[in-house]
Amino acid sequence: MTFRLSECRTGGLRLFSGCRRFLSARLSALAGRSGIASFYFKNRPNLGDRYSGPILYFPQLKETASFDPLAAKLPEVWLQKTVLVGGGGLIAHPAFQPNMESLAAYRPRILIAWGIGHNAPGERELSYPDYLEDFDLVGIRDHGSKYDWVPCASCLHPGFDRKYEITDEYVVYENTLCAPIRLVGFKKLTNTEENLETVLSFLGSANTVLTSSYHGAYWATLLGRKVIIVNPFSSKFFAFKHRHPIADETNWRTKQHETRSYPEALEECRRANLEFSEKVLNLIG
Repeated sequence: MTFRLSECRTGGLRLFSGCRRFLSARLSALAGRSGIASFYFKNRPNLGDRYSGPILYFPQLKETASFDPLAAKLPEVWLQKTVLVGGGGLIAHPAFQPNMESLAAYRPRILIAWGIGHNAPGERELSYPDYLEDFDLVGIRDHGSKYDWVPCASCLHPGFDRKYEITDEYVVYENTLCAPIRLVGFKKLTNTEENLETVLSFLGSANTVLTSSYHGAYWATLLGRKVIIVNPFSSKFFAFKHRHPIADETNWRTKQHETRSYPEALEECRRANLEFSEKVLNLIG
């Protein structure tokens, strides 16, 4: 059976919930036949990692197996199953690269990358590893690669459908482990906050978000807020489709004139994920 996204497309995002329920039902049936294992950072302190797994947004898949991308070996029982990798910055990071290569070498029955991205510390240039050619289907959250652009699936979270009142000109949302932002006089939250709705309310409360967090920039964009990326520490900050100025603590104010909001971003990112879902369903079905 071939699934066509056009069956859910009429009316734009008005039918998004119904479309997601339809995809969930299809994925649930497929999981029962083939088995789906998900690789993503479900137990990391970084909130963005924990909400990046596509498996989270199709509830019928919650009972399938999940494995940490840092696991050195794919359990043998899953070699004949479908393995879904993503999301997260799993490409080109020295801590993740060996296990990504090993995963590709194990050759599960079907191997899919969904919303993974480049993440080379201290780099700005992006090049993609050969092992991605061993995947059956590849969706990359970085814009401009030769692969399908599939931004982080966290855009599917219903928290982005809520309206948030702007009460501050600026707030700071920092990656406290990799790039703390040493600015005073602003409300601040870190990426180790455990509640996504708390984070979305915080990001939505500002006209402009100053952030050293990948997902801080991404989520603020989806909320229609302006963003300045402060202290970028990895290649992952340089391939957003919806671009933002880059700064540090000393010059961020000079970048304000470069900021802009992207009111179309939420629909674009959700649509890209739904279109990729079509490919996933047709491949594993």
